[in-house]
Amino acid sequence: MPIDDAIMPAWHHDLRDQDVLWVRIHAPLPVLEEREADRHPERFRGLSRGHQDVCVPDDFDLDVNSAELDPTERAHHIATALHPPADTSPSPSTHPGRP
Repeated sequence: MPIDDAIMPAWHHDLRDQDVLWVRIHAPLPVLEEREADRHPERFRGLSRGHQDVCVPDDFDLDVNSAELDPTERAHHIATALHPPADTSPSPSTHPGRP
């Protein structure tokens, strides 16, 4: 999907009333270009370069570097952000003898 500097503000605007977790999945440009060449040796060259630095990192709730994490780890990071573990530490009101 072609992405330009107008797409993220438009998505933020259109989804403003929804509960959305904005996830930025990225990798260094050489890694992206290698993946691009492996997946599509005859076409689509330059898409990763053209999309590099289009989005402002501050527009996202979660930042995931796909060069540092395998797909399972990426999914775990996102799932954890969507459903953080419940705090299991007792609150002061659950201690006997405390108000």
